[in-house]
Amino acid sequence: MHNRLSYAYHLIWFLSLLSRCPQNILLVQRQVSVNEEDLDDFRKVLKSYVDATSAHSDNLHVSVQKLPGKSCYIMYEFWQDRISWMSYLQSNSSKDFQRCIIDMLEDPEVVSTMLLPGFCYFFVCYISEINTTTTTSTTNNNDNFPLLPFA
Repeated sequence: MHNRLSYAYHLIWFLSLLSRCPQNILLVQRQVSVNEEDLDDFRKVLKSYVDATSAHSDNLHVSVQKLPGKSCYIMYEFWQDRISWMSYLQSNSSKDFQRCIIDMLEDPEVVSTMLLPGFCYFFVCYISEINTTTTTSTTNNNDNFPLLPFA
């Protein structure tokens, strides 16, 4: 009987969370290859950008991954919708970031977007919560940004 009540409780909890998920969310993937001599400056600018973006009310999550052995960074940004992301692109924080990094890049930035059902974001966050409790280190090469899975 106790197991059935526990299962029912968890199912109700899960369904209530799922019902509060947005209909769709926008995933933005940004990939940049940085000149080796500009890596330290880039890290500082990137940290400021991540902090500002994370604080934006329409941003759901930001994560950055540095590819091992390369000066390539991949940023993942979850936004409430395409309009909120496009609006953020016009903000001072976003424009400052673009201005600062333009001369630091080996190649032009590659940006791709994908519209996801809202419940996918819920599962990513739920799984990352489980992973962060079992992972001791989520950074690489002194880059103080969360790596995938999203945390």
